[in-house]
Amino acid sequence: MKARPTSAKASDLDRLVAETAARVADSTIAALRSMFSEPFIRGVIEREAKIAVQAALLAEAERTRISKPVTLPAVVVEQAPRRPAPEAAPGPDQAPPLAYRPREAAAALSVSQATIYELIAIGALSARKLGSATIILRSDIDAYLAALPLMVSASKAALEKTR
Repeated sequence: MKARPTSAKASDLDRLVAETAARVADSTIAALRSMFSEPFIRGVIEREAKIAVQAALLAEAERTRISKPVTLPAVVVEQAPRRPAPEAAPGPDQAPPLAYRPREAAAALSVSQATIYELIAIGALSARKLGSATIILRSDIDAYLAALPLMVSASKAALEKTR
């Protein structure tokens, strides 16, 4: 029997993962709609389904590897040096960073790191994974801040009531 090329297997596996994730998401969203927004629910379910399918595929690959040894090339991954948290606003000659770690975002917004993770969990603030690092784009922080309700002063509120 002739083996298929690796790229064909990878695309088949990716398609299987995507189809399974979508199927699981569609069947579960209806039950959770009353508690959370649909995009948030769909994202959580799709991530969890992909993880489950990939774990099953890895287990199968491990069984195959044990029965048939394969030599893989060594891959060296270098970690980027950590950038210190911003102490103050960037100067006029220095641009603000494009992305923040949750600790840095918390410092920039003057809130706790737990608040940042809560905002991410409820879908109010978008975050991304870069390897194992969680990052929050500056544009996502700007969008979150722009969506916050305006604060109305007591005197302005009293003035509006009299009109």
